[in-house]
Amino acid sequence: MSIFEWTKWITILAYLSIALELIAFHVPSVASTVNIWNPDKALLASYSDRFKILFELPKLKKIIIFVLPLLLVYLTFFFPLFYFLWQPENIYLLFQPTETSYILGILFILLGRWITFSSVLTIRKENKQEGSSFKLHTGSLFSRTRNPGLVGMYLLFAGLWICIPSPIFLLGILAYIGHMHFKVLMEENFLTNKYGQAYKAYFTHTKRYLV
Repeated sequence: MSIFEWTKWITILAYLSIALELIAFHVPSVASTVNIWNPDKALLASYSDRFKILFELPKLKKIIIFVLPLLLVYLTFFFPLFYFLWQPENIYLLFQPTETSYILGILFILLGRWITFSSVLTIRKENKQEGSSFKLHTGSLFSRTRNPGLVGMYLLFAGLWICIPSPIFLLGILAYIGHMHFKVLMEENFLTNKYGQAYKAYFTHTKRYLV
């Protein structure tokens, strides 16, 4: 089997693991688009005023700020599957992937999935993270980065881009990073108000991502 075929099947397995994660081990976010659209009043109380106004925006502004970027994220998310399953010949690539770049991409994909899945299992093991039941996670992978799940997703997309160096795919990834970074800022505000000094100490000594 060629390295391209190996990359294709590893990518498919990575996406299947994401589907399993979302179905069986889903960890809801307080900054999810669903919660922004229909906010939980108990959770809303833990946001500062500058973020509370986001939940009170008119529907049209919510669509522009949150829904449209999310649609772009979804398109970006499924681009690798489209590429590997249909193998279109007219997609421009910045460079032609080699066996070495495919191997490097595979390593990033596998590492990214391991980090994200491990962080999700850690959360689900310690706390269901549902409704108003939240726990501040600071051990295991969370002692290295405050957002290991997201770091894993960034590594996954980095690996996929190394294998599919499309400029359009790159723009989508950058949009995804910007969208998720804003959600991280919202979650940090929530956690600061909910856990006070305990989160501030964790915030000070642990990186948001890895750097």
